[in-house]
Amino acid sequence: MALSSSSHIFAAPCNSDDLIIADYFSKTVEGVNVDSVASGFWKFFGVCSSGGRIFAAPLNADHLLRYDPKSKQIDKFDVTSVAKGGYKFFGICSLGGKIYAAPYNSDQLLVFDTVSNTVQGIDVTSVAEGKGKFRGICSSGGKIFAAPYNSDKLLILDPVSRAVEGISVTSVATGENKFFGICSSGSKIVAAPCNSDKILIFDPVSKAVQGIDITQVATGKIKFMGICSSAGKVFAAPHDSDQMLICDPEAKSVKGIDVPVKGAMKFSGICVAGERIFVVPSHGHKILIFDPMSTDFDSIDVSSIAHGGFKFGGICSLESEEEDVNTAPVVEPTQIIPQVPEKTAPPEKGCCVIS
Repeated sequence: MALSSSSHIFAAPCNSDDLIIADYFSKTVEGVNVDSVASGFWKFFGVCSSGGRIFAAPLNADHLLRYDPKSKQIDKFDVTSVAKGGYKFFGICSLGGKIYAAPYNSDQLLVFDTVSNTVQGIDVTSVAEGKGKFRGICSSGGKIFAAPYNSDKLLILDPVSRAVEGISVTSVATGENKFFGICSSGSKIVAAPCNSDKILIFDPVSKAVQGIDITQVATGKIKFMGICSSAGKVFAAPHDSDQMLICDPEAKSVKGIDVPVKGAMKFSGICVAGERIFVVPSHGHKILIFDPMSTDFDSIDVSSIAHGGFKFGGICSLESEEEDVNTAPVVEPTQIIPQVPEKTAPPEKGCCVIS
């Protein structure tokens, strides 16, 4: 059954063999097999849309994944000229006809041009080095921002000048696994607290960093993963937390909403579509749907597509595209011989889990 393109949400296949497509009106799902691009564990994590196409960030995969919902065509683009090995890139976002993927173990931020189908890297070692540097990534005001996971600095990229800058976040949180997803809300940049006890708020104009304590909602490790914004509030996906986090960055207030799923490792990515919030399962078997107006929950079963843990990473909708996306015709890619990444065992909990 073909799904309506106007009501699609898409989830990146992490350990799943299929990219999942769900229709939030009919609550139907279908899977698109990605074995021609990559197989094994931790293939992709972040996912975003640009120019009517879906892009998934290569984590252990050696290729960036592109999917066209209209033609149902899958394309792949080799990224090994930018980074090799495991856990290369995590989050992904679009801006001005280009795709940007956050460097996790890679020393370079990945840039993909959707018109020329070329990849390049931008060195970030002046801001952070080592493994697990950044997780989520977003665009706002013509700049790119990446959430500091093990890095002590928020990463800022100016795509025009290709200059990178780091903003220290140690006044808010220190140590490893600090923040996961990142999004823009109004004039602020907001990062989801993973091991941090505070949600990170960054003002791109004043470059001021502050934190809002969220311990009234959740404590412990790996509390939240993905984050998205809607109507002046931000929503963070509960991983080990029993509640979804809701924050008003302007009012500096937080609250939690109990989710109808219990246990650890519940959800990973989160997005907005049709004025509702969608949270994709990590170890669960249902996409969670939250209505901010009524505070009611609903769900879409995905067990027909994938089983097991860390099934999906990020989630996105076509309506979340940047307004200034370059809509020039896409040049078709050169045929590439498939290269299947070596299977890698899933990392220990708390080491490498996203958008």
